[in-house]
Amino acid sequence: MAYGRSGQRTETDCNVACQGDGSVMCGAYGVNSVYRINEYDDFSELLFHDSRVSAGNELTRNVTASPAVGVASVILCGVHCLESPSCFGVVWIPGSVNNCVLISCVGKPGVYTIPARGKYYHA
Repeated sequence: MAYGRSGQRTETDCNVACQGDGSVMCGAYGVNSVYRINEYDDFSELLFHDSRVSAGNELTRNVTASPAVGVASVILCGVHCLESPSCFGVVWIPGSVNNCVLISCVGKPGVYTIPARGKYYHA
C-alpha cells in the first residue's frame, strides 16, 4: 500500500476524533486514516454521509432494518453494509453492545425510528 510522499505515520500521530464517532480517531492536521477494505489492493471508497437524522427520529421512507450486531467501530459497521448488496445505510449506536444496524428495502419495509443514541448514515 502506498502512503504518498510523507509515508505511513504512527498510530499516535492520529489525534483528531471522527465527526460521526468521537471514540474513533480519523487522522490529524494534514493527515488522514487509510483503511483497506478489499483483498488484493482492490480498494473501494467507504463513502457514508451523516444524514443528520438521529435518535428518536423516523427515517423519511419505509425501510427494513437488520437485527443489530456488535462491531468495533462505525467504520466496520459501514464495511458490513458494503458487503451486503441491498444495504444503503447504517445506524450506528455508540455505547451499545449491539451497535450496528444495516438499512435496506429488502423484505417487509416499514417505519423505522432511530434508537436512543443512534445516528443514521447513508451511502
